[in-house]
Amino acid sequence: MKPIFLHTGLFLACASLFAVPSWSAAIPRAEGFVGYSYQSLDTSMNRLSANGLQAAGTYNLHQGLGVDADFGAQFRSTQLDEPVKETFSFLFGPSYTSSVHHVNPFVHALFGSMTEHDQPVNRGTDFAMGFGGGLDMHSTPHWALRAIQFDYIPRRLADLNRWDQEIRVGVGLVVK
Repeated sequence: MKPIFLHTGLFLACASLFAVPSWSAAIPRAEGFVGYSYQSLDTSMNRLSANGLQAAGTYNLHQGLGVDADFGAQFRSTQLDEPVKETFSFLFGPSYTSSVHHVNPFVHALFGSMTEHDQPVNRGTDFAMGFGGGLDMHSTPHWALRAIQFDYIPRRLADLNRWDQEIRVGVGLVVK
């Protein structure tokens, strides 16, 4: 009996994302986001957890189609015998936002770079991409809560000739 409720709930949630959007003032021309982010870092041997900040700006060009600029800074808390690990990402690209009642789901495809520092060594800057999306919940006409943002971030390590697979999750406030 529980799988029926689960499947029905998932169907209704997915259907609401594709409902006919209202293009009125629900999708602002520009918005900014700042919040907390958690990133799972790929080291080829294991995964490391990093906490940090994320900031983004979106300029909506026409009916939800926009351009994103996304900046992230993650810092790995260390043990006494491990070096400090810092990553900084600078990603840009197209986005699409829909409006369903008081919720704005969005998706984006971002491209740019990620810089990694393993103190005292600076590893360098690599090509990175970010594919993901999230859900903004309106609280007032000028503020929203970013309930969730999920990004899959593949990063090309040119000096090691391999791709790392990063995962980033964020929450925070949106100013419209």
